[in-house]
Amino acid sequence: MKLRWIFLMVTVCLFLSFSLSGCRKDTPNDSGIDELHDIPISHSDDQNKENEDEDVDKTLDGNTADHDPVLPDPVVDPDNQELIYWNVLFRDEFGTQIELQKVKNGEGAIPPTPRRVDGYRFSEWDRECNVITSNLIVTARYTPLDPDDVARLQYSEPTEDGTCSIEGIGTFVSNFLVIPEFSPDGAKVVSVANNAFYNQKLPSKITIPKTIRAVGDLAFANSNGLSELTLEGMPSYISQTAFSGCKDLHRLVFGDAINVITASQMLWLGPLKNELFSVSLGKNVTEIESGTFEDCTHLVELKNHSPLYIVNGSSESGGIGLHLIELVQDDTDKIIEAGNFFFYRRAEDGADILFYARPECVEEGTLTLPEDVGNGIVSYEILPHVFEGWTNIEKLVVSSRVIKIGESAFYGCEGFKIVIFESSLPDMENYAFSYTSIFDLYVSNIEYTHSLDEPENNGNYWHFVHGQLVMW
Repeated sequence: MKLRWIFLMVTVCLFLSFSLSGCRKDTPNDSGIDELHDIPISHSDDQNKENEDEDVDKTLDGNTADHDPVLPDPVVDPDNQELIYWNVLFRDEFGTQIELQKVKNGEGAIPPTPRRVDGYRFSEWDRECNVITSNLIVTARYTPLDPDDVARLQYSEPTEDGTCSIEGIGTFVSNFLVIPEFSPDGAKVVSVANNAFYNQKLPSKITIPKTIRAVGDLAFANSNGLSELTLEGMPSYISQTAFSGCKDLHRLVFGDAINVITASQMLWLGPLKNELFSVSLGKNVTEIESGTFEDCTHLVELKNHSPLYIVNGSSESGGIGLHLIELVQDDTDKIIEAGNFFFYRRAEDGADILFYARPECVEEGTLTLPEDVGNGIVSYEILPHVFEGWTNIEKLVVSSRVIKIGESAFYGCEGFKIVIFESSLPDMENYAFSYTSIFDLYVSNIEYTHSLDEPENNGNYWHFVHGQLVMW
């Protein structure tokens, strides 16, 4: 009987043992350790990107030293031993090989589109590859993007030849915008499209790179805020409407890649010539065609860093500007903005000059020339033609700081009714007040009466002489 029970118990234990073993085999392993030992770990895209960025940073910091790869031997044409094909490897500074090209001896390689790297902008290829006479490694260099990039430029799709256009702009946080020579994808930026920045609030300074060949219709038109434009190179075409309406554009800077400036190249300035105050020439500009800036009535400053030759003219004959004050050999900023008035700081032995005013300086028909200019300006002259034709001036108040009024400064200001000189009459050049309708004249709080003929009675009288205000 006991043996029977023992046999029964052993049978039950064996049965339970096999049953539990089967259950464990079908149950998932909570730890997963055994099953993961032989399975390759796959990171998410974000993890891969983080690892890639870490590798990029290490490369830039110099913590990872990449050795130049060994290029294959050049190929020699068996039928022409002098015909050699060299190997040109294009890579980036992070160690990624982009393309290997075989180039005939003496010919040029064609740089491929650089690889896009998040957080970086392609800057340049580290060497020229126009004439290949040996194996060559060409490396793409990158610069980090500023987290607060000055602009979010919009680019066209790259063309087959690896070029693109600037098509627009997003928001920007700085007061300057440097258009890049290459897009983030590595395409060369060769043009600014029609209407790209039309009617937008722009930074005060914009630089157009030497890669730009064309600036389209209305590209920057009616864009407020732009006061200084730098052309690093001379585009082959700038539409005559490209900068129309940019009334704050007062400074023009030409880069070192420019040698000659012609009148036809400057046709795009159009009416903006009247707004131009300062022109700065790069060190390689040696020639300016006569008449190029001839209609720039408020051009007071020309900065040049090398001997300058005016073709078929000279600065004295209007080849550069009508009222050019001086040629400046350095980058000293002599233009002072005081409210709606602009002054030019002359040398110590010369008076400062009021050479431009915004229309907003006339308030309810009254133009008041500033008394307290600041910036060390104690007295000043008024440049010829500054207010010529301003018919909205009814009352003029001349500060005691004014020591001279230039030729035709108020010529044709037909709305004049009252002129007040807070001090004595300053020196005046011919036609300073020609074709005005002055009824009342006050000098140092004394009223003077206009008289065509010399009065017989004593009193305070004045008359015109060649457009000057002269006391009898």
